[in-house]
Amino acid sequence: MVIIHPTALVDPAAELGEDVTIGPFCIVEAGVRIGDRCSLGPHVFIRSNTTLGTDNTVDYGTVLGGDAQHRAAGGRTTFLQIGNHNVIREGVTMHRASIDGGFTLVGDDNLFMASTHLGHDVVVGNHTTLANLATIGGHVTIGDRATIGGMTAIHQRVSVGELAMVGGMSAVTSDVPPYSMCSGVPAKVLGINVVGLRRNDFDSDTRASIKRAIRLIFTSGRSRSLAIEEIERDMPERSPQLQALLDFVRATQTGHNGRQLEH
Repeated sequence: MVIIHPTALVDPAAELGEDVTIGPFCIVEAGVRIGDRCSLGPHVFIRSNTTLGTDNTVDYGTVLGGDAQHRAAGGRTTFLQIGNHNVIREGVTMHRASIDGGFTLVGDDNLFMASTHLGHDVVVGNHTTLANLATIGGHVTIGDRATIGGMTAIHQRVSVGELAMVGGMSAVTSDVPPYSMCSGVPAKVLGINVVGLRRNDFDSDTRASIKRAIRLIFTSGRSRSLAIEEIERDMPERSPQLQALLDFVRATQTGHNGRQLEH
């Protein structure tokens, strides 16, 4: 059973799944798809070409699928696609892509706290947490289980790796490696995300190898390329997680300004 408050404006061309709830003063435009058991709180605005999967909760004053904030984005057909089981709190904004036919993508089981912002062409993985007022620039990628602290700003085309932890009130202008903890203005890698690795069942040997690698690459003062070579020489049998870290850093080295997505 779909429940739509009498004050809500839902275009007949919007597609609503089973047991959807739409609260007071919501606006849902044509071309929107809302999956089963989604709930929209008061004053939520869902723009055209936005898709929500199942079991998403969207709180007061959120705007999903607005035009890209980009001077050259007008007149293009673009999309916002959101997965399942996401909690999207008050005042969140997520924009569609800027490239014709492109997508801003959000995975499953994410928590977006109040007033967080996703810019155009962003890709967010699964089980991430974005704390209040986190601001994500265009073309950013955020890996699974990453955490972004409150009032943190992430520059366009930055990549944040899996299980990375970014401290609050940081300014992130270059890639954040997986499994690391970084903070500051500008943000710098401080070490490993010890709590995150333990909670996700990384064994002690894997944690130790990642800790050594991050220390050598980011805090020892050595050339990153030479540090990677040393790690590969001394640790020929590497865990998949350690190899993922090395591959991530190598990719960052190929980009400009410390951003693998910027060429």
